[in-house]
Amino acid sequence: MKKPGLVLLAGSVVAGVLAVGAPTHSQALTTTCSVSSLNGITFADSSHGTAVGVDTCHRGVVLQTSNGGATWVRRTVPPGTYRLNGVSQPDACHAWAVGDTFSQYGGPGTAIATSNCGATWSRQTLPQADFVDGVSFVDDTHGWAGGGFYGGQSVVFTTSNGGKTWTDEIQAGESTLTRGLWAIKFINTMQGWAVGADESGPVGAIINTVDGGVTWSRQDYAEDYIRDIDVNRDGLHAWVVGVTGIWTTIDGGHPWTPVTASNANTGFGGVSFSGTSVGWVVGGAILKTTDGGSTWSQQTAPAGLGFDSVATASTTRACAAGGTAKVAAIACTVNGGQSWKRTF
Repeated sequence: MKKPGLVLLAGSVVAGVLAVGAPTHSQALTTTCSVSSLNGITFADSSHGTAVGVDTCHRGVVLQTSNGGATWVRRTVPPGTYRLNGVSQPDACHAWAVGDTFSQYGGPGTAIATSNCGATWSRQTLPQADFVDGVSFVDDTHGWAGGGFYGGQSVVFTTSNGGKTWTDEIQAGESTLTRGLWAIKFINTMQGWAVGADESGPVGAIINTVDGGVTWSRQDYAEDYIRDIDVNRDGLHAWVVGVTGIWTTIDGGHPWTPVTASNANTGFGGVSFSGTSVGWVVGGAILKTTDGGSTWSQQTAPAGLGFDSVATASTTRACAAGGTAKVAAIACTVNGGQSWKRTF
């Protein structure tokens, strides 16, 4: 099952499969194929960040910044890399991006990685999946990826060697928790959360593990397509967003509390916090909180843009990735959201 796109953004693009043993690919990319969609963005620190998506030639896109989002460089990715949906960057020089398979009948999931600050990217082999939307690394060796099959089962893949090998923690067809996972977040090698669509119907589910992804339990659900999650390192404060809502917790998910926010009808696609108080959610609008998510205020974004993902670099610096139909964009703030400027 695929993420429902925001109304301001283009629809999904066919995605591809990565093979084993191909060479790495490097440097900045020069191409006539423009970036059409950006689906994920993350920051490792206040300077280094990565955004991923797809271009007009249906090829995967990786953009990177080393100056806090002021400028972005497009990286060369291995041939056969199609739509990229999620990205994780635990430090300045290590990053992983995940995406879909090319075939509608399934295949190995898409994963690419860099260990030299983005200079080169290499392919990794994931187990079987129709789509992989979320990825989370807590260091340069331990990571998890989440996705699913169009038939309705979710998958969680894990690695303890930086992606040299990946194993399937939820076997295809065995999960009754979700139809597919759209975002995943780990805070250490044991504790993690994931969100997606529940098996019983088109409602969102939040699931949690305390054993590194071997077993999962459902914490909560909502009558919404839950699309993203962020969790503080304390394992207590966390936030999820859906197409029409925001939920918060201050005790690790026991329970999750819905929050009333203006402009919820614009649709939310991403959430990111710096600490436990300051955070942003994005969709058809950009909203900010300074009290942990209890109240939200709308900020002025560049006109005509919608966003699928957001990443905080500090309490004052954040970037949102999205755009308009067939034209991708990144907008950033360096003053806590008093102003947002398009930087890509």
